[in-house]
Amino acid sequence: MRVRNLLASVLLLLSLAACETYTAVSAGQSVPVGEGVTVTAVGDWAAVSKQFVGNEGIDAMWTVDGPSINQLLFFSRVENGEPFMKSLNKKVNEDLPTWRVGMTEPDVMELVETTLAKVYEAPIVTATNLRPQVFLSSPGFAFEFDMVTKTQLETKGLVIGTQQNGLLRMMIYLAPKMHYFALHEDTVRAIAASARAGGSS
Repeated sequence: MRVRNLLASVLLLLSLAACETYTAVSAGQSVPVGEGVTVTAVGDWAAVSKQFVGNEGIDAMWTVDGPSINQLLFFSRVENGEPFMKSLNKKVNEDLPTWRVGMTEPDVMELVETTLAKVYEAPIVTATNLRPQVFLSSPGFAFEFDMVTKTQLETKGLVIGTQQNGLLRMMIYLAPKMHYFALHEDTVRAIAASARAGGSS
C-alpha cells in the first residue's frame, strides 16, 4: 500500500512538472510572443516555459512534438549592436556577430547563418533562397537554411523577419529535414502572416 501511494505521489509530481514546462496554445488563440509582437496560433502548440528555453535572447519558444523535434522561436526585439541569440556557453558568446541598424538583408541572412552555427555548435549551416516577404505589416524577408547538428542530425529551418523601427524582429522554425519540417511548414507560414504589432512579453 505504501509503495502504491509513493508511486501515485511520484506520478503527480511528474505531471505537475510537465505542466510547469509547457503551456497549451490552442488554435485561434492570440498570444504575445515578446515585446510588441502578437501572433495567432494556427493549429495546436505548446509554449515552453522561459526557464526551459535554454539559449538567451529567445522571447518565446513553441513546439508541437517537443523541442528536440521541432522549435518555433520568436525574437521580438533585437537591438542595435546586440547578437540576436546567445549560448549558455559563455565562451561562444565572446565571438558572436551582432545585428546593426542599416544591415542589408543578405547581411542579416549571414548573421543568422553564423549565429546558428556558433550557438548550436553546428558544423554545417547553409542559408539559401533569400526573398522579400511582408512581416508585421512591414517589408521584410524570408529564407531557408539547412543545418547539420553536432550530433549529425540533418535539420531544416525557415526564417521570416523584418527590420522595423530600429529593431530586428524574426521567427525561426527548425525541425528534422526528414518528415517533420514539411509537416508544420505551412502552419508556421500562416502564423507568421498573423503576426501583428501589439502585446507585451
